[in-house]
Amino acid sequence: MEYERLPGLKTEDYRYPGDDAAYAVLEKIPLMDKLVEAYMKLVVQTSTLPRVQGDDFRVTAATSPKLHRIYCKALERLDMPQEYPLYVKQDYTYNAMAIGVKDQVIELHASFLTNCPEEELLFVLGHELGHIKSGHVLYYNLAANLTTLLQYLPKAVAQAASVGVYVALMNWRRLQELTADRAGAIAAGGPEFGIQGLARLMGVEQSGLDVHFTLDDLRAQNTAFEEGNEGLAGKLFYALLTTKQSHPWSVARVKAMDQWKTSGEFDQLMARYGVHA
Repeated sequence: MEYERLPGLKTEDYRYPGDDAAYAVLEKIPLMDKLVEAYMKLVVQTSTLPRVQGDDFRVTAATSPKLHRIYCKALERLDMPQEYPLYVKQDYTYNAMAIGVKDQVIELHASFLTNCPEEELLFVLGHELGHIKSGHVLYYNLAANLTTLLQYLPKAVAQAASVGVYVALMNWRRLQELTADRAGAIAAGGPEFGIQGLARLMGVEQSGLDVHFTLDDLRAQNTAFEEGNEGLAGKLFYALLTTKQSHPWSVARVKAMDQWKTSGEFDQLMARYGVHA
C-alpha cells in the first residue's frame, strides 16, 4: 500500500483501546510530579542525551542519504510536525528508543541497518515516532528508570510511591507499546509489515537460515501461549510475570496487529485519507 503524508493524522485515530484510560489513571497518582522532576534532573539532563550525542552516529541527508530518506518517509506518513534528530548506536541487538522530553531524539541500533528491508525499518522508526506523537516519551523513560529514581527520593516518599506507581506505569507502558505498534504499521505501509518486524524481534530472520515461520505459525503459538495460562494458577503466574514486563509479550503484540488488520479498522482508517488497498 503506497501513500505519502496523512494530513491531520492524530493519535486518537489509531490509539489502542485502553491506552488513554491507563494514562489518565497514571496522571492522578500522588507523588508523580516528584518522580517526573527527579527523572528530568537525574536521567535526561545528565546522562541519557549526552550519551547518545557523544557516542552515536548522527544520521542526516549528507551522512546517510538512504536511511535519512526512509526516516523522512516515516515522518511524512505520520504527519509529524518536525524532524527529530536520529542517531545510530553500534549495537547488534534489535532495539530502538525515543529519548528526551523537550528536545527529543531517536536512537536506532545498527542491527536494523544490516538485516532489515525498508518496510521493517519504517515500522521501527514509525513505532518510535508514535511514542513521540502520542506524548509517551516522558513516562515511557520514567518507567525504564523508576528503580534508579526511587533511590534518590526520601525513603518515606520512595516507599509510598514504589508499588502503586510501578504497577500503573508498567501497565500503561505495555498498552502504549500497542499504540506505537500501530503508528509503526502506518509508517511501514500496513500491519503485515509490523507483524514481519515483530517476528524478527522474536528471532525470525528473513534471510540466512532456512526458516519458514508464517503468520499462521505465530497465531498457533499465541493460542498455545494463552491456553497455557488458563486456570487460576496459570492466570496468577501470568499476572505476576506480566507485571514486570515493559512490553507486552511478543505473541500478544502480533495478535493485536493481526486483529487490527483482519477487523478492517486499518483499512477504514486509510480510506478516510483516500488510501485504498
